[in-house]
Amino acid sequence: MIVLAVRFAAAGRAFVTLVLQNVSSSRRQARRVRNSATGSGSVTIRAFANANSELASWGGACQGTAGSSCTLALGTSQTASAVFRAITFTVGGTINGASGPVTLLNNGGDTLSLPGSVPFTFATGVVQGGSYSVTVQSAPPGQTCVVSNGTGSNLMANVTGVQVNCTSDRYTLSGRATGLAGGGLQLTNHGETISVAADGPFAFSQTLGYNQAYAVTVSA
Repeated sequence: MIVLAVRFAAAGRAFVTLVLQNVSSSRRQARRVRNSATGSGSVTIRAFANANSELASWGGACQGTAGSSCTLALGTSQTASAVFRAITFTVGGTINGASGPVTLLNNGGDTLSLPGSVPFTFATGVVQGGSYSVTVQSAPPGQTCVVSNGTGSNLMANVTGVQVNCTSDRYTLSGRATGLAGGGLQLTNHGETISVAADGPFAFSQTLGYNQAYAVTVSA
């Protein structure tokens, strides 16, 4: 009796079928891991993956075989293996306007750190039919980064159109006047002058950039 053992590893459900030629088979059934045959001739092993998987490689007696089938001559006991993997697609896009490092997340767990305004692709793919959600974990100091085209579902192809647009933050300069008497006062900062008529809050209309200095003076 010649023993042909077929082992397979699958991502999701997958199976191997045996097509026996010129032999008498004691068992012929799909999804069996082991078949026994007597006689001489050849056997063809065909590997079938489900909709979300694909054949990654053959091993054992079928190692190096290309395609979804492997034919072996029956003369001795042999072991063949078929390894399957999930079909995955990449998620990527471009960062624009960043003045420094940006860290992105996909689906809350796949982290990607980038030096600035560059194209990007997450290292971990998304399984076929799955979803993705790109968010910003950290932006450069003094900037806000917003993601567009960052979510999708039922993925069936690589994603290349995620956009991360970074803009510089602006800050208001304000305060409060107390103890005023008479006609009030005028305050100046970087060429902008405002009038403060009475005690209370005041604010300049010109905004300041990140780390930009200010110098408020009383001009009148």
